[in-house]
Amino acid sequence: MDQKLKNNLIVVGFGVTLFVVLYRIADIGRALGQLYGILEPVLAGCLIAFVLNVPMVKIEAGLRRLHRKCKKEPNETVLQVTSLILTIVLVIGIFVLLGAVVIPPLVTSVAEAIRELSINIPIWAEKLQRLGLEADWINTVYTALKDKLQSSSFAEGMNGYINSIVGQVSSTLGSLFVWLIAFIIAIYLLIGKDMIYRHCRTFAYAYLPEKAVRRTGRFWNTLCRTYADFFSGQCVEACILGLLMFTTFSIFRLPYAGLVAVLTAVSSFIPYVGSFLSCAVGAVLILMIDPMKALISIIVYTITQFCENQFIYPHVVGRAVGLPALWTLVAVLVGGKIGGILGMIFCIPLTSVFYTQMSIGVSKRLEKKKQRADGTAQTPEPPQD
Repeated sequence: MDQKLKNNLIVVGFGVTLFVVLYRIADIGRALGQLYGILEPVLAGCLIAFVLNVPMVKIEAGLRRLHRKCKKEPNETVLQVTSLILTIVLVIGIFVLLGAVVIPPLVTSVAEAIRELSINIPIWAEKLQRLGLEADWINTVYTALKDKLQSSSFAEGMNGYINSIVGQVSSTLGSLFVWLIAFIIAIYLLIGKDMIYRHCRTFAYAYLPEKAVRRTGRFWNTLCRTYADFFSGQCVEACILGLLMFTTFSIFRLPYAGLVAVLTAVSSFIPYVGSFLSCAVGAVLILMIDPMKALISIIVYTITQFCENQFIYPHVVGRAVGLPALWTLVAVLVGGKIGGILGMIFCIPLTSVFYTQMSIGVSKRLEKKKQRADGTAQTPEPPQD
């Protein structure tokens, strides 16, 4: 077939395909939604396996070193199962610890905040009036809120709200069932990951070009290595930062030191944005008790965060992510829009991989162009007659 005719057919086929896709975009969207609903447990299981694989690999390496010290040859199946069990126990223990540390102080702080508001709002309004500022709106809002809390309509509204929550229990149980199936799929993926990797590699070499398989393998290895470095470094970073926040808040005798420390440690997995969120939550809670201490807490938090970012973070995490601040913020915003908190955490390493691959590609192209330019410049001119 003539090459020109072949190119024309490719262009026409692409145009027809694009027209059909745009014309039937609604049907295609519904079909993709139904396909996602069917594959949701599998995709969630892959996501869970991808996350749990990081600590599992670390635990497995530690068990291998222990076997080498004991001069025993480990059984691979027993080693993987033991590593998986220890990983699950570790993750459950972390969630239980976070719940025990965060939930009771949070409930107590909300109750104290409501009590402090009822006491301090009239005092704040009086101080503003002494300064010659308009403060009637504070008393109006406080009176309306108090009447609303004491009225029967509010109680009826709360009953309706509780009924709506009860009505959503079935959907919540359905989501829990999906995540349970996903967790079971993740266990099977983690136990048989070596076999699955060999099967995927064999299938890819059988049906795809070898160059494409090598590029895909390099991209996957870079993604796994980047995420493992990011996740491991951020875990150490979270522990250090949380301990520093607890120490500094305790030194300055600021309230909610433990709660702010835990929130800071958890939110540190979201660079730049997480620190602002934890600082704001802590300041708002302390504001209900003492506005001056709330200001001091912001200053102490900012200084501690700055010192940790300058002197500790580069040595612990290094350039595991390697993203400029602007692209990190873009990754956080896009990931949060797509998948919430999990989307923020996963989008950063993924964006880092794309950024690294694009940088390598650009460097190679610029190097080729430079070599061509140097070769053209060094080409001797033809002799003159």
